[in-house]
Amino acid sequence: MEAKGDKSLIHTGEQGRKEVEAFEANLKKANAGDAEAQHKVAIAYHHGTGAPNDEPKAIEWYKKAVAQNHIEATYDLASCYLIGQCTKPDIEEALKLMDKAAKAGYSNAQFELGTFYNEGIGSIKQDKEEAAKWFKKAASKGHIRAKEMIA
Repeated sequence: MEAKGDKSLIHTGEQGRKEVEAFEANLKKANAGDAEAQHKVAIAYHHGTGAPNDEPKAIEWYKKAVAQNHIEATYDLASCYLIGQCTKPDIEEALKLMDKAAKAGYSNAQFELGTFYNEGIGSIKQDKEEAAKWFKKAASKGHIRAKEMIA
């Protein structure tokens, strides 16, 4: 694996060739407006798989997929804002996006939102009952850490 910030691809050889081919196919679909492909392009730029690591492009493509209500992209973009990966940290934007993904039923986002309420993060005040509600929703979808939180 290349060092963070290195613009080269992570993999070389046959695996790298396949990743580049997949990226190029997804980029074509993404440019045509396919939200799933836009999410895959964002991931490729984010992690340097099939495309050079390019964090600003990753954020750009995450936002395009989010604009089309792609829930996993919404969660991924929220995570980027939460920890300041690919962009500067923005807790309030992270909370807004995580809430959107959680309300759409994405279990990882439900767990994270439960954590936000459990701990009190940003503008979210600590609320153990609300946290339990979100943990239960995530657990009902098989989220293991959420199941541990309600055990």
